[in-house]
Amino acid sequence: MSNPFTIPVIGEQKYSVLCADIIIENDKGEILIEKTGVGPMTDKWILSGGYVHVDDDNIQSAALRSVREEVGLDVELTHLVDVFGDPESKPAADTRFYAVQVLYVARPKAGSICQVPTATIKEYKWVKPGNILWTRMGFNHKKLVKRYLEKKRRGELMPAKRSFFSDHFGKEYLYEKNDYMHTIVMGIVLNENNEVLLAHRAQDPFKGHWDFPGGHMYVHESIEECLKREVMEELGVECEIGKLFQVYSDKGMSPRFARAMILYFITLKSEKFVKNIEMDDFKYFPLDQLPENLAYHTEGSLHDIKKYIEQK
Repeated sequence: MSNPFTIPVIGEQKYSVLCADIIIENDKGEILIEKTGVGPMTDKWILSGGYVHVDDDNIQSAALRSVREEVGLDVELTHLVDVFGDPESKPAADTRFYAVQVLYVARPKAGSICQVPTATIKEYKWVKPGNILWTRMGFNHKKLVKRYLEKKRRGELMPAKRSFFSDHFGKEYLYEKNDYMHTIVMGIVLNENNEVLLAHRAQDPFKGHWDFPGGHMYVHESIEECLKREVMEELGVECEIGKLFQVYSDKGMSPRFARAMILYFITLKSEKFVKNIEMDDFKYFPLDQLPENLAYHTEGSLHDIKKYIEQK
């Protein structure tokens, strides 16, 4: 059994560490909290969750694994709440390193019950949401609960259901760098005809393929700072960041390393794109007439964008 509190090996800490946090809600509207028995928050109450392993099929499977390991519960993910990533945020997600948190909502599967204690959790309890705000919690988990309650009240929770690139699920996949999951932040740009902007890659991997603008997030920057920097580097223009769309992190989407692609809607301040060493062309495509040469197996995410627009 893996230990969710083991610090991932990140070389010289150049990149952030991805983790999944889960708000598990029962049919009474109560939320599951756990008292830890290991790590920096020993004897503190926390939400369920853990760090993503490079051999997980994706972040969702890491979330399900973490809940099962911690409290022996089988759950179904129902909604994506938000993604948290800011090295200056207080309280920190983890004081040992920069953690990017993907927050989901889940419900227990029929007949599944908590089985505690485990290797990492001493006890658990179901708590009414209002009472959690008066509970002393570890990490920044009280902040996560507040964000969940705010988004739930405003009807802004996103369905967890999405398209998957499942070719390598349940199989060993050896990346060129088999170390940890990288955080990638990308932008969805739609014009007045709901055509999507893609950029033509001038570098490997996927040289000659079309891709969303965006890229790697480093340890010194927030999600927003990363996306603004990457759009400037790849398109040569400034942007404003809108709502979160979805997170795609399926095994084998990149041959180089495990990656989580966090997708946001963005608005560009100019259409005067500048060719560069990363991108050598730019084009808007109708979502039903996409090019065949798409980078990083993004067909599923583009299908989901098309479906989202049709349902608006």
